[in-house]
Amino acid sequence: MKIALGCLIALILCWFVGFFWFTHAVFAYIHAQPQGVSVPSESGIAVLTGGRNRIAQGLELLEQGKGRRLLISGVQSGVRLDEIAENEGIHLYDDMPVDLGYEATTTEGNAKEIMAWAEKYKLKTIYAVTSFYHIPRSRSELLHYMPQRDIRFVAVNSGYVRKHWWRHLGSFKFLTAEYAKFLVVSVQYWFS
Repeated sequence: MKIALGCLIALILCWFVGFFWFTHAVFAYIHAQPQGVSVPSESGIAVLTGGRNRIAQGLELLEQGKGRRLLISGVQSGVRLDEIAENEGIHLYDDMPVDLGYEATTTEGNAKEIMAWAEKYKLKTIYAVTSFYHIPRSRSELLHYMPQRDIRFVAVNSGYVRKHWWRHLGSFKFLTAEYAKFLVVSVQYWFS
């Protein structure tokens, strides 16, 4: 009985230590910039949908010449480029090198969709744009499917999680859920 209780306490402590490491790491992404120099003709920008400001950030990178194409991965079926532009309050035009991915409905789906897109356009470097709290899980998924590509993560502050998350139940719950998803993905790929 004592051994089982000791193991349970150790697991709980590990979970909390991991959770605090996770929260520290995700907030550090907000201030980090993608490192290294890429050749724009060999680079692309992939936005993982699901949070505010992600598409605008991807478009800004495209306009800065960070890549030759932009993929918006995980677009709802039937949604057009002009509808996305109107909804996001940004300027997107049909003649821009923007591709819409309609297949992905999960982060793993994003990784598969981005992989197929990168292969199609022979892109060696991918700027993956997602919310800061989503980077650990999306990193696991993207690197699992594209270990040979140079993937640089660009963090977006979508506004769902407050800086002082421990003071806000909603932010705490949001980060806890994201940490749990990250753990599941990590364990899944660790044993595969």
